[in-house]
Amino acid sequence: MARTRLDVPMLYAVLDLTVSQRGLSWRQAARQMGLSPSTLSRMARGHSPNVDAFVTILQWLNIPAAAFTIDKDTEACQRPALVAQLAEVLHRRDGLQQREVDHLLWLITTTLRWFDDRQQREGSNRSTTRLRAARKEAEGRRC
Repeated sequence: MARTRLDVPMLYAVLDLTVSQRGLSWRQAARQMGLSPSTLSRMARGHSPNVDAFVTILQWLNIPAAAFTIDKDTEACQRPALVAQLAEVLHRRDGLQQREVDHLLWLITTTLRWFDDRQQREGSNRSTTRLRAARKEAEGRRC
């Protein structure tokens, strides 16, 4: 089984915000991307797009695929609501172009994942440290 999977809710949340911020209907967005509207409807219900549709959506959003992947070994709490709130603020900000907003959203998403991964690593390091201390203590009792 694959270790990494697509974060469909995150992809859909970013897509939804982008469609909304660009003032498009879902049909218009699908047409711009060259996809069928049913592809986007399936995503709204949590279904993964096929590879070609995924690549097309990424190009339209101008965000790298890594922003929408989850490593099952370090799967952390996802924060689409936070990203959605920040996206709204960024879109309202005067002087920011759509491409700049897209890049900032990617940066925010990637940073949140980095912090989640770091917390997981630190948590496992603390567990390892406690395990080592317990082993040393047990060895000390044997002597």
